[in-house]
Amino acid sequence: MTIDAGNLTDLIRECAIELWENGVTNADQFVTAFNRKFGHLLSDEQKQYCVEKWVHEAGKKMMHKVGKELRKMRGSSQYDLPMDLKRYDIPDTLTMPGRWVPLHEADEADLDAYQDMLQGNADECLGKITDFAVFAERVRPVLRANPGWKTGDALRWLKAQERVLV
Repeated sequence: MTIDAGNLTDLIRECAIELWENGVTNADQFVTAFNRKFGHLLSDEQKQYCVEKWVHEAGKKMMHKVGKELRKMRGSSQYDLPMDLKRYDIPDTLTMPGRWVPLHEADEADLDAYQDMLQGNADECLGKITDFAVFAERVRPVLRANPGWKTGDALRWLKAQERVLV
């Protein structure tokens, strides 16, 4: 018997609930527990095509979701923020490449790593915004001068003009 896509999410959820109820919140431990509990149901082909990677990502998301649900049901010290911090959008989990840490268990190094990751994302996003603004600034006048044209038309025209100038 093998696991199909239809019931894999249910098995991931079942495993996540069980782990959270036992105090386990680590995605790597999730993969180990999932393999121990359901690995025998995976076909060789599923294992060959990186099911573990998919299970890790899906497990990480499910652990986050289940943790949020269980904390709401039980109440959480994590949301006991001082009054001056309640207005900020503070994540309940610090998700970084290859790992994640519930906020209430994060140490200073985790805070620094998460902030560095956010800054890297912001820098990358700012670069994309700048690149797109330059692109749009170049294409927009051609679109305005040629009502009904689409961006592809403008790009072809700009490319043709480039060839004429050379």
